[in-house]
Amino acid sequence: MQRCWLKGQTGDALHAVLCAVGYNLRWLLLAIVRLGLGPLLLALAWLRCRSEIWQETLPAPPATA
Repeated sequence: MQRCWLKGQTGDALHAVLCAVGYNLRWLLLAIVRLGLGPLLLALAWLRCRSEIWQETLPAPPATA
C-alpha cells in the first residue's frame, strides 16, 4: 500500500478498505477478460436496457377499485 493521505485512525481504516476494494475489483475485471465473459456481459446489459425501454413504452395497466 502507498502512503495514506487520510487523517487519523478512521482514515487509516478507510484507506485499508479502499485498497482491498481496488484489489478485488482489479482481480474481478482480469477474471472476466481471461474467461472471455466480456461479450456475454455486454449482451446481458443490452437486453436489460432493451427491456427497460420496452417497459417505458407500454401503456400503464388500468387501475382497479
